[in-house]
Amino acid sequence: MSELQLTPASEWRKDVENVQLPSGKVARLKRTNMLSMIRKSENVPNFLAARVIESLSGNKKAKNAAPAQPLSPKDAIDSVFFLAMAAFDYPRLVEGEPQSDDEVCIDHLSEDDIAYAASYATGDAAAIEAVAAFRHQAKANVESLPAGQELVPTS
Repeated sequence: MSELQLTPASEWRKDVENVQLPSGKVARLKRTNMLSMIRKSENVPNFLAARVIESLSGNKKAKNAAPAQPLSPKDAIDSVFFLAMAAFDYPRLVEGEPQSDDEVCIDHLSEDDIAYAASYATGDAAAIEAVAAFRHQAKANVESLPAGQELVPTS
């Protein structure tokens, strides 16, 4: 007979952690179980579901390999928002106007805080690498103009 001790149920429960976000604000975040989250939600972004399926099937792509389907920036961003909302235990993130004191509209968070929370949710920054690359590339292609100056086409 085995001498293994059963793990108490309390050790199986998901823990939350107070985390300082890039903005300096502190929130209570939790890691997510991607399979459970996808199973329970009807609103999982296609990009995120595809990444999980790819991971489950054991298909490992080279870092610079093109995705099977072209990456839509909107799908990637939807995935980041979905993960960030799942990560926040307190305050709760909501779309639209908060209905209670423990809610904050996700639109009020900085991009860095949203990206950080999404990365925290998965325990791995891989889920948002594409968005980070897209953001940095977009910022590199944009020049700021002094107030009142008009845009002039470059072509």
